[in-house]
Amino acid sequence: MVPTYQQTYATSATAGPLALQRQPVPKLSDTMQKLVRSIEPHVDSDTLAGTKRAIEQFTVPGGIGQKLQTLLEQRATKKDNWLADWWLRSAYMEYRDPVIVYSSPGLVFPKANYKTLDEQLQYAAKMVSAALAYKMLIDGGKIKPEMMGKVPLDMSQYEKIFGTCRIPGKERDSVQYNPRSRHIVVACNNHYYRLPVFTSTGGIASEGHILAELKKIATKEGNERANPVGILTANHRDSWARAYETLMADPSNRSAVESIQQALFVLSIDRELPQKPGTDHIVTASDLLIHGGGSNANGGNRWYDKTIQPVADQPRCGGSGRSGPRRLGGPHRR
Repeated sequence: MVPTYQQTYATSATAGPLALQRQPVPKLSDTMQKLVRSIEPHVDSDTLAGTKRAIEQFTVPGGIGQKLQTLLEQRATKKDNWLADWWLRSAYMEYRDPVIVYSSPGLVFPKANYKTLDEQLQYAAKMVSAALAYKMLIDGGKIKPEMMGKVPLDMSQYEKIFGTCRIPGKERDSVQYNPRSRHIVVACNNHYYRLPVFTSTGGIASEGHILAELKKIATKEGNERANPVGILTANHRDSWARAYETLMADPSNRSAVESIQQALFVLSIDRELPQKPGTDHIVTASDLLIHGGGSNANGGNRWYDKTIQPVADQPRCGGSGRSGPRRLGGPHRR
């Protein structure tokens, strides 16, 4: 069963109360004028004239246009943002192309100066600790509100960064929110490891503890490279939805996948991604963060449906490592 869409959250991401305006409903006449202006450069005069006649019929007093406008205005009285749910559904959840390349950005951190596995894991532990500290700021309502001039912007997107996962579905995906999750998942050699990151008293596990656990994972006996199951999340969404049904039919698979979905984020400990001839380290880093270099490299050491995935790759001998986060385009934004 695909998890249901949930959007409740206990605390505000911002410090202090905000007087946010509701999303306004444009007047029907304004919407029609914008429609004409938007299509005019793309159609011939006959098509434009026919569109204007259709608009006149649509907007007659007591007609279908006014009835729909009334329904829209009624919806707006019941929601802070009458457009948000529709936008999430039509612009993101019903978009069927793969999330990688087409919608999910990859952000590259400045080149890290680590040269050994231990240094790679130390850097990864620092990324985890920093991400968890930022989550605590969000949970505590300590993020300073962003402003557009004197107008405060909606900060609710911050509450959807951690613990969020896109769930594949036929024709339309859904989103699962798990902001109270207490664990992350570490991807290493295409294996997935559940790692609790909070203490019994609710505090963040120490960086030293996180590092020790990462070392156990990275040096685990039998941690040979597994089949790149994670690459399925890079498929066309309908293809992934079909594979997802098969995957989730097995109880063991279901338990593993649900642990990934419920994690605050997925940390990828990658192998070296060789630099292609004629390119530089920036191109290589971009490949690493956008698609992992393909299924024969690190492309399967991911779960592309997660909102955020910090990545730390293995440094080349005598070289420096690369790192940064991947972010899922869509569900965490309004």
